[in-house]
Amino acid sequence: MPQRAFVVARGPVRWFLLASRTVGITMPWGRVYILEPWFNDRLLRIHEIVHLRQIQREGSVRFSCRYMWWLVRFGYWANPYEVEAYRIEAAARARRGETGMPRRSKRPAGL
Repeated sequence: MPQRAFVVARGPVRWFLLASRTVGITMPWGRVYILEPWFNDRLLRIHEIVHLRQIQREGSVRFSCRYMWWLVRFGYWANPYEVEAYRIEAAARARRGETGMPRRSKRPAGL
């Protein structure tokens, strides 16, 4: 993926990420916004690259519609796009000898 796809979140995007208690978001136009403290997090980038590939595979309109439908229908953690991204990220974490959920996880404790 081109390095320019990743940018530090500023302004309204930064506010949205902070308000939604997440650290990065991939947009359908191929831009990934990441909060500055996590900008160089390799595993976060792997997760977001999966979303970029999903957009390439599905097309931006189809990806956006399916993502939102699945988010409403299944919730964040069971959204098939997120399941795929977290599965690939988990494999990368395992190769590094790490276990458990990523530090940036929105998942409530105990789940």
